[in-house]
Amino acid sequence: MHKSFIQNIVFLILINLVVKPFWVLGIDRTVQNTVGHEAFGIYQALLNVTIIFQILLDFGLQAYNTRVLTKSPKAMSNLFPNLVVIKLLFALVYMVIVLSSGALLGYNSQSFILLATLCLMQIAASLLLFFRSNISSLQHFKTDSIFSIIDRMLAIGILSFLLFSAFKVSHPFRIEWYAEVQAIALLISAAIAFYLCTRLAKINWGYINFKKIRIIIKQSLPYALTIFLMAMYLRVDAIMLEKISADPSLTGKFAASFRILEVSNNMTGVLIAGLLLPMYAKMIAAKEDYKSLIRLVTKLLVPFSLLLMVVCCFWSLDILNLFRYRDINQNDSKILFWLMATFPLHCINYIYSTALTANGNIKTILYISLAALLLNIGLNYFMLQAENPLNAVIVARNAFITLSTVTVLTLYFCKRHLNVSISKKTFLQLSVFLLLLITGAYLLNQYAGGLHIFYKSSVMSIVAVALFFVLGLQPIRTLKAQLKKYFRSS
Repeated sequence: MHKSFIQNIVFLILINLVVKPFWVLGIDRTVQNTVGHEAFGIYQALLNVTIIFQILLDFGLQAYNTRVLTKSPKAMSNLFPNLVVIKLLFALVYMVIVLSSGALLGYNSQSFILLATLCLMQIAASLLLFFRSNISSLQHFKTDSIFSIIDRMLAIGILSFLLFSAFKVSHPFRIEWYAEVQAIALLISAAIAFYLCTRLAKINWGYINFKKIRIIIKQSLPYALTIFLMAMYLRVDAIMLEKISADPSLTGKFAASFRILEVSNNMTGVLIAGLLLPMYAKMIAAKEDYKSLIRLVTKLLVPFSLLLMVVCCFWSLDILNLFRYRDINQNDSKILFWLMATFPLHCINYIYSTALTANGNIKTILYISLAALLLNIGLNYFMLQAENPLNAVIVARNAFITLSTVTVLTLYFCKRHLNVSISKKTFLQLSVFLLLLITGAYLLNQYAGGLHIFYKSSVMSIVAVALFFVLGLQPIRTLKAQLKKYFRSS
């Protein structure tokens, strides 16, 4: 199972390394610079509204589906058609509630149309993720990995024409196009994934049963509430920032830094969590040693996240300038500092909260998410002021406080329910690793501060790899053995 995990995660990360950096640097950044911080800030705020209510699209069905299919793959024949019907019904409810919320929040007609497009985009994304959960639950991990980039590749092709060709001279780019192209790309990808699902298993469309549907919804309710609360505490801060701050550009600048955190998560934690959930569920059901897999992922993912955090925190302004964002100042670099400080916390939560989910401790995650939501709203409510130019920095710092609390609680309950935690030895190794990375970055700043961020990052990466082996996080002998097994089987 460990070898399978390493093979699939290497493949998954490699193909995403090809596509997603170009999306962020070439497309997403260009869109924001083209339309401006204010227009992009409105887009980001509306996007967060659609994400908060995204639970109505999923309702915990993806996690429920994964747990059922990993234990009994044959269940897909009867389960799949009922879940498709549920998701389509919930899509209608979702559209009504989100658009009603947009009306209550007072968005104008132009923003309202953009909100409707973003709704369609989220519906397509939810369908794609659901179809992918069937593919990965049947252990077709490489196929699932390919579907993680298809929509981005389609969108990159269309948006490159709109942004970089002569077409833009007579047709200035509009933020609405950004949402529309993503929606189209996701719908095409979802249609392809749906077709593949019907080929992987013989679907019994005559088994659609509304009594069965009610049972599934009831069983999925705890997952739905948990996902809703997680979306709320991760996204509500940007909405509060947009509504409370008198300066609308602050939301756009927060979005610029949040994008770097989001792509870091999507390139590592989110991808790995997508692989871990069916693996954990299968290993727990078969009473296999899933704890060793948790330890392996911790020692691989957390050091990488610490390296990225140190680089982004020390040279946050250099990184923002690398993206060529307009009107960026020293205060804006503090937003990235605090947001990237949360990155290792996100990674730890992906590893350990996924284990709790696979073990069925969904109520525990629900209570943790509720506590995080109340803490995040409370911090932002009492600290944000309309005329404060540092509001975005405050929101980012509050996100760090919230994620720190979530991480402590997640690790505590993992120890309590699964008897698994970060060992004292591993904690000490990671602490020394972080301390030496900070020391290295400080010395690099002192004696070679004029270097380009590319060279600084390269030096820090070399230092991190050396420390990784010197501190014994991964013995060289073990790594050689794993690489030999990987290349022999590939």
